[in-house]
Amino acid sequence: MYLLILPLLIFFGIWLFIFFTLSFSITEVSYQINELFVTLFLFSFLSYLIGLISLSIFPKIKSNSIIYYSISNSIKSLKKQYSQTILKQSLFFIYIFIFTIVIFNIISDGLPPLFGFFGYETINYLEYGRFLGFLIPLSGILIVISPILTSKIQSRFAFFVGVLIILLYINRGPLIFYLFQYIIIKSIISFYNTEDKYKFFIKQIVVYSLFLIIVIAIITIIGEFRSGSESFRIYLRITDKAFEDYNMAFLWIVAYVSIPISNFMHYYEASSLYELKSISFLSSLLPAFLNDNLDLKNDISNITTTIDGVHSYMYNWFYGLGIYGIFLINFFYGIMTFLSRKNILIYTLSINILFFSFFIDYLFYFPTLVQLTFFVYISLIIKRSSK
Repeated sequence: MYLLILPLLIFFGIWLFIFFTLSFSITEVSYQINELFVTLFLFSFLSYLIGLISLSIFPKIKSNSIIYYSISNSIKSLKKQYSQTILKQSLFFIYIFIFTIVIFNIISDGLPPLFGFFGYETINYLEYGRFLGFLIPLSGILIVISPILTSKIQSRFAFFVGVLIILLYINRGPLIFYLFQYIIIKSIISFYNTEDKYKFFIKQIVVYSLFLIIVIAIITIIGEFRSGSESFRIYLRITDKAFEDYNMAFLWIVAYVSIPISNFMHYYEASSLYELKSISFLSSLLPAFLNDNLDLKNDISNITTTIDGVHSYMYNWFYGLGIYGIFLINFFYGIMTFLSRKNILIYTLSINILFFSFFIDYLFYFPTLVQLTFFVYISLIIKRSSK
C-alpha cells in the first residue's frame, strides 16, 4: 500500500512546492495564486486519484501488475546470475550505440559543447548533435541501471559513462532527472536490504541532502556557462531588484518550478475549457527529426505573459482537448503509478515522472518511451529466462 501512498504524497507535494515558488512572484508576469489555481489543483488531484484506484477493481491487474509480483521480487530477479548476464549483454549494445552517435556528432559538428568550458570552439549546445532523443535516454539508462549491477567495476563504469555523455552535451535537466532516478532506485534497494530502518532513513536524509548540493552546483556552474546570471535574469524577466543578490541556483529552482505553471495558468484563463483543437499532445512521443517536420506545435504567441517555451505537464493536453485533456493526463499519471508499483525499474521511472511533472509531461515523451521500452524488454527477457 505504501508504494501507492508515496506517489500520492509526491503528487500532492509537487503541487505544494509549485504553490510555494509561485508565492515569490519572481518574474514580472508571475501568475498570482487565486481560486482558479486552487480549483485546478483539486481537479487534477481528483483525476489522478481516480486513475490510481480505477484498475484496482480488476483482480488480475491488481495482483500481477507489470511482469513482477512485488518490488522485492523484481530486485531479487534482477540480482540473479542469469539476469546479470542479460543486463551486461544489453548494456554492451547500448555502449556501442552511444559511442557510434558520439563519434558521428564529433565528425559532423566538431567537439561537444562541454569543451567550450576549456576554451575550445564549439557549436551552441541547442544546435549541436543528432539523435539526442536516443543518446540521452540511453546514457540515462546506464546511470539508472548501475545500482542493479552486482559487479562494482561494471556498475561504476556504467554510471561514469552515462554521466560523462550527458555532461558532454551540457544537458542539465536530463542529468538531474537521471541522477534523481539513480538515487531513488538505490534508496529502494537499500530499504529492502536493510534491517535497521532508522539507520536507513538517517542515511537517506544525508544522501538526499548531498544530492541537493550537487544539483545546486550543477545548476550554478552549467547555468553560468550557458547563459550567465545577467542574461538569465533578462530572459526570464526577473526584474525585481529584491532578487539581484540571490544565488543563481535558488533563482533557477524557483523560476523553473513556477514559470511553467504560471505560463499554463495565463493560457488557461484565456482559453475555452471545452474546445477540442488537435492531437498535438502526442507530438512529444515522436523523435525530434519527425516532430520538427510535423505541424503539431502549439502557438501561444498572442499571450504576452508567458516566458520560455515550457508550460507544465498539462499544457499540451489542455491545448488539444481542453478540460478533458487535463482530466486524461492526470488520470494516466494515476494509472501509470498503479501499474508500475511492483517493478522497481518502472516504478522509479514513474516516481521521477511525477517529481518533474511541474516542468513538462515526461510520460508522453520520446526519451521516456526509449527508457520504458528498455525496462519492459529487460523485464520480459529476464522473466522468460527464469522459467
